[in-house]
Amino acid sequence: DVADKLVRPIVARPIIPVHLKILGIMRHFETDGATPSLGELLDDADSRPDLVAIFIGVLELIKMKRVLLVEELDEFGNPRGIGTRFKANPEFGTELPDDLEIDGYNE
Repeated sequence: DVADKLVRPIVARPIIPVHLKILGIMRHFETDGATPSLGELLDDADSRPDLVAIFIGVLELIKMKRVLLVEELDEFGNPRGIGTRFKANPEFGTELPDDLEIDGYNE
């Protein structure tokens, strides 16, 4: 069946644990004052699923207020896309607790 041939490769791909990508993202902030760009964070991706997991991880960290957007706007007043920079929220630091819940991404 054609539908089966189209869906099977998508379903068969390995699932990338977002919580592990979040740990990798936070390593970028270990240097004091580090402000990695979205592009730099996404450079860690080895595949499209990795890219998606890292992007979801960045969004989760922003939602949890562990990572803050550094206001660097372009000439039109918009964030700079992959050039958008982030910093660790000094209220939390860069260490993540072992029992941190990440909205359904912990496995």
